Amino acid sequence: MRARASCALAEALTDDLPRAERLIQEGLGELPDDARFALDRVFCLQRGSGVAYSRRQLHDAITRAQGAQRALSQSPFQPQVLELDNLILLANAYRGAGQVREAGAAFEQASARLAALGRDKRNGPARCSAVGAFRYGCGGGRSKPSAWFAAPSH
Repeated sequence: MRARASCALAEALTDDLPRAERLIQEGLGELPDDARFALDRVFCLQRGSGVAYSRRQLHDAITRAQGAQRALSQSPFQPQVLELDNLILLANAYRGAGQVREAGAAFEQASARLAALGRDKRNGPARCSAVGAFRYGCGGGRSKPSAWFAAPSH
């Protein structure tokens, strides 16, 4: 519980990123390398990826998002929505680092996961936002995530 609390607090410290990073390190350091704690590790790695992204440490943001995916695969319980969140987090980290091809592939996987969850057509544009478009199954009028990376048509 202490590890999750450290990581949750780190996420809230947007005005003190060095302290947030220390809390992420502390939280991750308290987690044993045991499958029973895999979801706690996912939680901390996801928040750590966000902190690294905010610090513009994009390599660390990608590494932590990938680590969250690996930790989730080791968990005896694998919530599909958590997998979706990981894919979106990873895609955004790739996008921020300018790795457009990798970002597109991760967004495509997220889109497929949304379809598998039945969230691809049920929610209208009123629930969309630039950040949460994939979470709610809409893409700003574009049908595929890869279209987000296409050159604008005139």
